[in-house]
Amino acid sequence: MAFSVQQHYGPDAFIGLEPLHKDLCGAWKFEGKIWPYYPEDTANDPTTQLDTTGTAEISLTADGRYFHLNWSGESSNDRWAGGCIIGYAAGLADANGKRTMNESFYNSYGSFGSSKASYKNGDNRLEMAGEVECYDRNSKEKYRHILNIKGKNRFEMEVHLTAHGGKESKVRHLIFSRV
Repeated sequence: MAFSVQQHYGPDAFIGLEPLHKDLCGAWKFEGKIWPYYPEDTANDPTTQLDTTGTAEISLTADGRYFHLNWSGESSNDRWAGGCIIGYAAGLADANGKRTMNESFYNSYGSFGSSKASYKNGDNRLEMAGEVECYDRNSKEKYRHILNIKGKNRFEMEVHLTAHGGKESKVRHLIFSRV
């Protein structure tokens, strides 16, 4: 018998993202607020927030199983960039129709993180929780990454970080509009 990837890895070996995620593909612009990454220092202090603007591109990869979000922005004349890849983990949907989604992200600050979420087809909110390696503190810290899909032409992204002090703070709130 010839080797078959689908038989070897199971019935979801080639499952693609649902139309909701595929509809996010294309060019985007964003605006919003960012805060320093150290909640114990800033505690969402409005005086530390920076306005930010930028652009993003979303494309599918791995035969539609994942989408890749690549962005760059500017705040107070400082450039920053990053990206994330989000898609279905291996494994079938549970009894409630939910699947596990994985995320990996990186940015120009040198941070790298990964997270997981439970997701059901048709949900327009994806809340992922995981850990980020903080480059300048030589530590791993908890974070949440939230995508709120508002339709084919708009979505919002929030990032929350919990540093050593144990207090969670919002460090990003970006609003994306289709170009």
